[in-house]
Amino acid sequence: MKNLRHYFLLFISLILFHLVPYGQTNHRIKSVDGSTNNKLEVLDWGGKGQAILFLAGLGNTAHVYDDFAPKFTNKYHVYGLSRRGYGASQQTTTGYSIDTLTKDILSVVDALGIDKVILIGHSIAGDEITSFASRYLDRVLKVVYLDAAYDHSNLEQLPLIDFHQNSTKDSLSVQDLNDDNKKMRGFVFPGDELEHQFVFSSHGFRIKQITPPTISRAVAMSIKISPDYKGLKCEALAIYAQRNTAQQWFAAYPYMDLATQQKAVNEFMPKWKKYYAAEINRFRNETVKGKVEEIPNAGHYVFLTNPNETERLIRVFLK
Repeated sequence: MKNLRHYFLLFISLILFHLVPYGQTNHRIKSVDGSTNNKLEVLDWGGKGQAILFLAGLGNTAHVYDDFAPKFTNKYHVYGLSRRGYGASQQTTTGYSIDTLTKDILSVVDALGIDKVILIGHSIAGDEITSFASRYLDRVLKVVYLDAAYDHSNLEQLPLIDFHQNSTKDSLSVQDLNDDNKKMRGFVFPGDELEHQFVFSSHGFRIKQITPPTISRAVAMSIKISPDYKGLKCEALAIYAQRNTAQQWFAAYPYMDLATQQKAVNEFMPKWKKYYAAEINRFRNETVKGKVEEIPNAGHYVFLTNPNETERLIRVFLK
């Protein structure tokens, strides 16, 4: 009888293992109404305490935080928002301006019953953070910019490094995509993130992107003005990925041809360093309660390339 029970439990565990999607983490998925009656995907990693809402960068969903956000559930109730048009959030014909995206955040905060929220956002989500915290002063406690406190309205000042080395495989699985990410970008995404970026076949091979490029362009093109941090009255932390060389900036640098490497060193890096210094100075000079932290040799996805240091800086700031 004891052996029979053992094999029964083993059988059940194997069934459950195959029912759990690759990369799934311990979160609940909620569908919340946005500001235009659009449906928005919200991840709830649980926890007790003050609410944190993670905002994804351009091209990503809330699932990009599947490995990072749960670190904070011991002291906070942690949520993540997938921006409209991305992953399971509804694709709408309009509504990709920072103004509407900010109102979407307010709708989510209201729907979750959050009085005052801690916003943590990556990359272009910095514009949404600045907009929300400046407009709704009584609804935000603190904000954290994950390599996000930049002027995204004038990125054309930086020369484009057009370099792509795709996998030689005709079809790409989640593992193939992450192998390429590790090689070309220096990190891997959580499995759930890739499954919410792409449609995969029944055999696990990528078919197409879920979010069309037109949506990302609409969000990026809606940013017309430089950030104004003077409206931030709450405490604000800007974490910057400090990259001093082209090799640190481009994980794929060793795979570039000589001409592209020279362009990265001679054209991109001088302008990047000037831009980087100016953005840090802007944040320091304009914020009332702003704090800057730099992580040396980190990648743009600081929470994926340097998760321990990023977590430590956030925890110290939130105390």
